[in-house]
Amino acid sequence: MKKRVVSIKAQLLLVLTVVVLCGFPDTVLHAAEANGPQFGRWVYAESPYIVTGDVEVPAGKILIIEPGVIVRFLGNFSINVYGNLQAIGTENNRIIFTSIDDRDFYYFTNARKGHVPSEVDWRGVQFHTDDPDQRSWLQHVIIRYCQTPISVGNVAPVLRNLIISECEANIIMSNGSFTPIKYNSEQDYILQDKAVVEDVPEIQVVEQDTIATQNSTVVDDVQMGSSVASDEFNNAFSDENSSTKEVAEVDIADAEAAINTSSFSFGEVEVVSATRTLQTLIEAPSAITAIQEDQVTKYGQYNFADLFRLTPGVDVFATHTSSLNINPRGFNRLYSNRTLVLIDNRIVYTTFFGTVFWNTFPIGLQDVQSVEIIRGPSGSLYGANAVNGVVNITTKHPRFSQGVHVRTFLGTKNTSITELSYNGVKNEIAYSVSGSGSMFGAAQNAQMSAMQNRRGRAFLEMQLDEDVALSFDVGTGKAEEDQFLPWGFYAMPVRSKTELSYTKVNLRAKNLKFQGYYNLINYKSTGMGGNFVVDMDNSLFQYSLEYAGNIGSRNTFVAGTVFQRDAFKGNVTMDLDRMIEQYSIYLQDQLRMSDHISLTLGGRIDSKPMTTTEKPLRAALVLTPSPTHSFRISVSQGFRSPSLVEYYVISQFGNARVRGSTNLKPEKAIAFEGGYRALLADNRLIISFDWFRQNISDFIYFNNLSETLITFANGGKSMSYGGELEIGWLFWNFWRLQSSYAYERISDDEKSLAFEEASPKSKVSFSIQRTPGKGFFFNMWGFFASRTKWTIAQPGQYPGLVTVPAHFNMNLYAGYAINQRIRFGFSAINLLENDHNEFPFGNDYVRTVSGILEASF
Repeated sequence: MKKRVVSIKAQLLLVLTVVVLCGFPDTVLHAAEANGPQFGRWVYAESPYIVTGDVEVPAGKILIIEPGVIVRFLGNFSINVYGNLQAIGTENNRIIFTSIDDRDFYYFTNARKGHVPSEVDWRGVQFHTDDPDQRSWLQHVIIRYCQTPISVGNVAPVLRNLIISECEANIIMSNGSFTPIKYNSEQDYILQDKAVVEDVPEIQVVEQDTIATQNSTVVDDVQMGSSVASDEFNNAFSDENSSTKEVAEVDIADAEAAINTSSFSFGEVEVVSATRTLQTLIEAPSAITAIQEDQVTKYGQYNFADLFRLTPGVDVFATHTSSLNINPRGFNRLYSNRTLVLIDNRIVYTTFFGTVFWNTFPIGLQDVQSVEIIRGPSGSLYGANAVNGVVNITTKHPRFSQGVHVRTFLGTKNTSITELSYNGVKNEIAYSVSGSGSMFGAAQNAQMSAMQNRRGRAFLEMQLDEDVALSFDVGTGKAEEDQFLPWGFYAMPVRSKTELSYTKVNLRAKNLKFQGYYNLINYKSTGMGGNFVVDMDNSLFQYSLEYAGNIGSRNTFVAGTVFQRDAFKGNVTMDLDRMIEQYSIYLQDQLRMSDHISLTLGGRIDSKPMTTTEKPLRAALVLTPSPTHSFRISVSQGFRSPSLVEYYVISQFGNARVRGSTNLKPEKAIAFEGGYRALLADNRLIISFDWFRQNISDFIYFNNLSETLITFANGGKSMSYGGELEIGWLFWNFWRLQSSYAYERISDDEKSLAFEEASPKSKVSFSIQRTPGKGFFFNMWGFFASRTKWTIAQPGQYPGLVTVPAHFNMNLYAGYAINQRIRFGFSAINLLENDHNEFPFGNDYVRTVSGILEASF
């Protein structure tokens, strides 16, 4: 009866939340999008224009593009000219046609974060008219990252002062004939005799600060207008310099430098995890690090652990060749269970252990768009297990990475990695399929089997309306590896096999998002002596509804509700079915108190009717005296729910019986933090410093009631404090330097919790890289971790203090990029062959060298 009352309350709460959220005003902001018929004027004030479908200039119509306008193509689209296109820039304010991914000419848009562009990102400008009165003109225009930059019909446009680069075809097509292009050089092109017509005038350019926008209206944020007659248009020109001009190279070093120099800046880095809304790093009210797609693909790492080794304040240790444990801000232990990991907002930890099996992820590094790491408690937004932090992994959308992509490693120690994906778009449907497989051989002990995994994923999205999209996502992952299974102060060597599958559906409608998914995990492990077996099935079902948007001019509001059901059974529970339901609601308001001060307040209620109810809170104040400097101070809470094993285990360990306890309380954390971020040198230098003091109480530990009975109990508390410093510097063209330092101290109370020295007190990382679109690339990266001490033992031994010495590791990734689509090189892990282990009894971290090929088609 009690269970039904709770269920009814939960349903009423869900209905009420939906009603309230649906009543909020629509405040979606749109970019200047363009598709379909276009005529009139594209103005500098509305730039950049995002082309989201094929653009057509109708017969008898004129489209004028003003100087300084940037046109970005969001897919494999083209501009089809049946009428008249007049794109006439100036030497100092050129018109640019390029990929949405091009970073060399960056303007903020809502459309997407930075991606790596390719030579086939859009199709080009195509002139179809044979009407001599419809003479198009392109001058001081830059065209980049397209298949065929220009193709023409019977009457060719006037093409003057064009700079074309990074395109698949190095020709201009004209009625079956070809005119060669000289890349990265300003050129005039004459395609045929009738391409030059007498009395074709030069444009009298209007400076951009006095550009007129009359005769045009804004429709869906795209500048549109009525048709302009040819004689009216010609009245805007003077009759000068109309003589024929041979193809000639014009020396403009400044224009070439603009193309060959990366204009990426740290100011364009945006994050969503800190508040569940898009904002810049400067605005974020959390200690957060963002790893972007170009860093993922150009670092040369084998797995996720290598990415996190460069993140300030994140502890990474491998027990075997590729058995990973990742945890921000210390409190290290086997099967780290105080960090929440999400892939596209889907929880990927296993609730029976409360840990993450990194090698079963259904995605490879090639599928990753960005990784955001929050350091510190985030329970008010994310609920259980976001104690030390949150890792939020976002995958690439097929609309922005179309084609076939391959990434393969082959190297020593039986190392092989192959990742393959295909992304496509057809009308309103976007889809992708990907698969990968990895193998890492035993580093030193022939009895240790190779780690191997296989994974696959399929994604389908249907754009139902401008602001409505429905997507389906399925995936699977399998891994076999050697691990240490934690059991109190014991590290039990096991050979494990983990299989994971999931199904997910998302519906986005303006400011509302619905998500539902089902995770299913099977875990089997056998002791190395064959006398210990674990076999468990774990399922997680969750659905959520969230609203995120602006209310008025000063409030950004986030509200959501979540239902979750965890279930499992296995031989450690005498094959009894166990289940826990949870109901959650969360609210957050980011209030802009002035142009320089914002206050973020949030709270959450997580109710488990069979156990406990938690109410984590958060408050953060961000001061931005200028757009490039920010100061932050915050207080936040988090909690770790007992795992299903800790609740329900019934097993034999030696001569002792182990039983779970349903009386356990969650572990609780509260943290006080401060931070400073600065963008300097035209946003090419970023400095970030964060300090923290965090208390965790009600730790869950093994409680030896007697020689024959062991259970779990709460008790003890720990305090940690420290800070992290991160520096990023774009110091010359494509060269980037990144470095970090982290310091942390942990102190336990009178209980022996074994956390004080299990985390390194000091960690240093650095990376220096050169990553151009073409030519030689280079990345040298390394990390240092001070010594650690573990109170631990293997079965049959008495637990004691075991020291892992300080260690330093240097790595190299180098090679040659033929173009944006094909790269080859090699990766050397532990280049100095400074063999070391990162965990007592674990395998050494040894040198591994691999050849690498990355290609897109």
